[in-house]
Amino acid sequence: MVHEVLPLAGREAVLWIGAGAGYYPLPLVLRRAEVNELAGDWAAAERDLRAAVSHADGSGSAAERIDSRQRLSSLLQGRGDNREALAQAEAAVALAQDAGDGLLAAEARTALSAVLARLSEHERGLAECRRALAVFRERGDRRGISRALNNLGVILSNVGEYAQAIECYRERLAIDTALGDRRGVSTACNNIGACLLYLGDRAAAREHFQRKLMEDRAIGHKMGLAVALCNLGHLDQLDGRLDDAERCFEQALEIYRGLGERRGTCVVINNLGNVHDARGEYRESLDCYQRSLVLASEMGDPKGEALYRCNIGLCRKQLGEAEEALRWYDEGIAGLVALEQYYDACYHLYDRAELLRQLGRTGQARASAEEGIRYAERSGRDEVRFDLQVQLAGIGSGDDPAAAAAQLRALLDEHDQPSRRAVLHHELYELTRDDGHRAAAADLYRGLLAATGDPKYGRELDRLGTGGAP
Repeated sequence: MVHEVLPLAGREAVLWIGAGAGYYPLPLVLRRAEVNELAGDWAAAERDLRAAVSHADGSGSAAERIDSRQRLSSLLQGRGDNREALAQAEAAVALAQDAGDGLLAAEARTALSAVLARLSEHERGLAECRRALAVFRERGDRRGISRALNNLGVILSNVGEYAQAIECYRERLAIDTALGDRRGVSTACNNIGACLLYLGDRAAAREHFQRKLMEDRAIGHKMGLAVALCNLGHLDQLDGRLDDAERCFEQALEIYRGLGERRGTCVVINNLGNVHDARGEYRESLDCYQRSLVLASEMGDPKGEALYRCNIGLCRKQLGEAEEALRWYDEGIAGLVALEQYYDACYHLYDRAELLRQLGRTGQARASAEEGIRYAERSGRDEVRFDLQVQLAGIGSGDDPAAAAAQLRALLDEHDQPSRRAVLHHELYELTRDDGHRAAAADLYRGLLAATGDPKYGRELDRLGTGGAP
């Protein structure tokens, strides 16, 4: 999340800071910190901001004290120190309240909401952000409105309200475009792209991520470049271009490490683990997930910790360590549910159910799949809901094949997408050995293979024993 704070006018005469052989006005020091952050010298930016906080405390100016703390909090978030970032943001809110300045309080609440989003404290973050947004709208402060809309969108996205989040980001994009704020435009494009990806529109998501990359290159924003590369790499991975994905992730990792940015480093290492997993390199992926878990724990990132525990569970499952895998899944899924991260929890409940099914624990597998379906419905994740429904029918097939076949036929009546109908016919053939379902699945797979060129459909034809030819 990008958080910009408007420079406060008339401060040059208020406070000067000593540095080396000279003294500099506080606004100049803050601008130097901003330039250093943009250019990637975060250590220098942090030194300036800590000096600004220290000297502002002796100035008697509430505005100076609040602004310097907000800026330091924003930088600390980027470096992954969410605990100190929260302390600085809360101190800024308290100072603004004591000063009785509504606009300063709105600025401080906006900054606080950014930290709360990182810490998954969603209800409190929404309340702080909406309170700030109301003040900015009343005052006609377009930059303030932009910042508050961004943070509101992030929190809404975190709780699965992607359409509402996109509305916030698009309003922000219009404001920042009118203001000529290219960094704001970059952030809005990135966040719109992320929501579109969650909603399944990969092509539109890629367009927004590529625009972000263009904007960040134009202004020399290293952090933004790393984020864009990370997101484009994720799309490449989803599209099966693993080598392209790995190149994007490696470039992003180099930037993050150069910046000393632990949160981005953590995410990219996890993404490299996903690439190894897709290649079947499970030991390498396990190492990546374990490293990400350590970093997330150090940063105080509960959502990251939960996700990486689930990923470790997946690796343990693939390495044949079933009981250890279940332990990691249980810890990770419990963490996601506690944070109301149902979008991610439903996916991992599918994997957990499959593992329990393989172990012959039918009752537990069924309960896991049913819980996953509830969370998939709650988060609007229709593709995972479908997979879980098919899985649930399969879990029950051992005890009651006729009931399982009825469930699959009911799903066949419900869905008209060729890819889903192919899966359902395939499952019905495996269950009933009815050659009519085998032929229907083969015809659908051939059509999908011809239309998309995706080799997975050829593999499904091989599983059916029909081959790729008509």
